[in-house]
Amino acid sequence: MNFSSTFARIAALAAGLTATAAFASPEPKGVWIDHTGRGAVEIAECGASLCGHVVWIKDSKNKSACRTQIIGNAKPFGTNTWDRGWILDPDDNSKYSVELKTIGQDRLRVTGYMGSKLFSETFTWKRAPLDLKRCDGKENVVPVAAPPSPPPVVTPDATPEIVAPPPVPRPAIGPYAPLPPSVPAPQREASISPAPAPEASAPEVVSETRPEAAEPAPRTERRAQREGRAKRKSASRECTLDLPYITVKYPCDAF
Repeated sequence: MNFSSTFARIAALAAGLTATAAFASPEPKGVWIDHTGRGAVEIAECGASLCGHVVWIKDSKNKSACRTQIIGNAKPFGTNTWDRGWILDPDDNSKYSVELKTIGQDRLRVTGYMGSKLFSETFTWKRAPLDLKRCDGKENVVPVAAPPSPPPVVTPDATPEIVAPPPVPRPAIGPYAPLPPSVPAPQREASISPAPAPEASAPEVVSETRPEAAEPAPRTERRAQREGRAKRKSASRECTLDLPYITVKYPCDAF
C-alpha cells in the first residue's frame, strides 16, 4: 500500500475543505487584488475595525510601497458592509472616506467618497489566489470563518433543583389567636355615704304694709289755705302806674 499517495490525498482534501469554508465567509478579511491589477491589499482586523496593508506589488521597482497601510478604521454597518473608514490613493497620496461591501465569495466593492456618497467612485477588487507571492515574506492565508457554536443542550438532570426556603412562623391572627394572660386590675373599695337630706325650711312670711289713708281736713281749713295761696300769689305780682316823668311800681293787692 502506498502511504505517501494516501497522505497526499488527505492533505488535498483538507486544503479543499479549508478553502471552501474560507470562501463561504462574507467578511472582507483576506487578500484582494485591486482594480488596477498592480497590487494586492490584505484586509484584517485592527481592534474593533478593519484595516488594509499592501502585501503584493506587480512591479518590483515599487517594492518600497510594501506594507503601506491604505485602508483604516472601517466599521461594520448593516449586512456585509463596513463604512466610515478611510482609504489612501497611492497616486497622489490623498485620503478619502471608504465603504467596503462583499459581493459573493470572491469580489469586494470598494467605494471612495468625499463627505457624501453623491460624489463617490466605486471599484471592484478580486480575491487573490492562494499561491500569490507576498512581498512581506508571509504566506497567503485565507481566514476561515469560525463554525457556529451549537446551542446548549439542557437535560432534565442538569436542571438545578429549586429548594424553597423553610416557612417563617407567623403570629396567629384572628379569632383563634391565643390571648395574652390577663392581669386583674386592683379593685378599690368604694365607700358610699348617704347624701344629707335637705333641711325643711319654714315658709317665709311676707308682711305687706299699706300706707294709711290721710284723714280729710276740715272744709274751713281748706278754704283758708286756698285764700292764703291766692294772697301770696297776688302779693308776688307788681302793678305799675305811669305818671308824668315817673313810673311807680306797687303790689297789686296794696289797695
